[in-house]
Amino acid sequence: MTHDREKLAADKARWEEHKEEFRQDHPERRSEYKLDIGLEVQDLYTPLDLEKRGFDYAKDVGFPGQSPYVRGITPLMNRSDFAVYSVYSGFGTAEDSRERYEKIISWGATKLNMAWDLPSQIGYDSDHIMSTGEIGRTGMAVDSLKDLEIAFEHIKLDEIGSVASLCNSIGPLGVALFAALGRKQGLEPDQFTVFLQNDPLKEYAARGTYIFPIDPAIRFACDAVEWSIKHAPTWNTMQFCGNHFNAAGAGSNNACAFAMSDGFVYMDELVRRGYTPAEIVPHCRLFIDEREDFFVKAALGRAARKVWGEQMESRYGVIGDSPAKEIRMTSYGHGGETLQEPINNVMRIAFATLGYYLGGVQMLSNAGYDEAMGLAQETTCKVSLRTGQIINNEFGFSKTIDPLAGSYYVESLTMDEAENIRREIAHIQNEYGDSKGAITAGYYQGTCSRGAVRRQEEFENGERLSVGVNIFKTDENPPRGAFKIDPTVAERQLERLRTIRETRDNAKVQAALAEVRRVTESGENVVEACIDALMEYATIGEICQIWREIYGEYRSMTVF
Repeated sequence: MTHDREKLAADKARWEEHKEEFRQDHPERRSEYKLDIGLEVQDLYTPLDLEKRGFDYAKDVGFPGQSPYVRGITPLMNRSDFAVYSVYSGFGTAEDSRERYEKIISWGATKLNMAWDLPSQIGYDSDHIMSTGEIGRTGMAVDSLKDLEIAFEHIKLDEIGSVASLCNSIGPLGVALFAALGRKQGLEPDQFTVFLQNDPLKEYAARGTYIFPIDPAIRFACDAVEWSIKHAPTWNTMQFCGNHFNAAGAGSNNACAFAMSDGFVYMDELVRRGYTPAEIVPHCRLFIDEREDFFVKAALGRAARKVWGEQMESRYGVIGDSPAKEIRMTSYGHGGETLQEPINNVMRIAFATLGYYLGGVQMLSNAGYDEAMGLAQETTCKVSLRTGQIINNEFGFSKTIDPLAGSYYVESLTMDEAENIRREIAHIQNEYGDSKGAITAGYYQGTCSRGAVRRQEEFENGERLSVGVNIFKTDENPPRGAFKIDPTVAERQLERLRTIRETRDNAKVQAALAEVRRVTESGENVVEACIDALMEYATIGEICQIWREIYGEYRSMTVF
């Protein structure tokens, strides 16, 4: 970037004088403009701001598909491969969800992002006392392979782009269920694609769907990745998830650093098992999240790719262009959805999704505009999917690669965000050793708590604005959610579970469960034993009960 520096500085000084004269009669709306991540936003950015930061195009931006990957991980990005959009959906029983999934596919979706109910996510069968009142409420009830067979009765896994779910604390079971479903459909794992979140570490500090103590949770998460390295080349069986850290109160930079640091713990374990970063990273994704600012969203993706590549070099000795540096990213398209005037959330979600898209995210699940009221309605899901399809195909967003590159503001913000992420990663390493130490010391939890309090205070004093909520309010009552769970869901799911237990070959089930116990106690990878047990219709709860008996359960701490 060339310019006559002295002339530019002089021109800037004259503009500053003019600005001050103008301000006398036109005062600014605020005394300062500050981002949620803590950075103060200047009123104007010029080449001088990049110069101040030591900006170098080759070092700090480069070209798509080459280190430092700021402009994307592939040479053509969205000109050759559109971002993949999906809708996080699932409710009630497998029959209920199946109808919705078939609709979503008919609308052109190439990925199904399955929501499982909370009992399934934390390893309880529907007939466990802890499942009372929660069956099918926040997602589809999944007790056994039979539930997936019914949900996919008319959907072949090799005929859709991919299928996904969270499975943070039951990673091996998420892998095993989809692998077993593939077998039932006559498919090998290399014939279809699965995405799992499978990041238990963030559960201890942010979301709360943990089960086991930290060390066995890491072991199980890595078992899922190890199995995919060996058997399923296209599967992404782990997401290092910053989304829930940001939701809990951490700024998006801290959340990204937390997620990467979690990822390094899993990678260290897999390297210890004998795998290289180039073998591990293609099976992983980084889940970034920013809920406040469009430009921060875009710059965050660009900055995170740069920092990830640097960390691969400094931690694992990866040099040059390598699959280990090509971290793929996913995110959730949302941005402060409100209960009041929910139709406005369509715009919020569209702007949020576009920010991630322009930052080079490969996969997005868009929120529903009525999400603040409860489970998304069918129409809502369609609008969410259409939002991504419009971004991919209309308005020219996919015509050029990284169109925001070269913006003085975006490049300055990208460099500042990268520096903040680096600094936070170094702090975690130097002060706590790794994510396990940071979680045990309560550092992650405290960061989230303080951030959540700060955000609420800013909302209450009017620094943080939400149209229709604390600005431009009306007297309208918030609408009530239109979607209602069928009151027969629990009864129908419990009846299916009873039938499975009565009709399966229980001798084979017990033998398969004994093998799960054996491989768990021996330290072997548990996935194959789980597949065999699930093929005999052992349940998630029965397998998780074995693990609870061996390892116990994690007891949380509260940090303010």
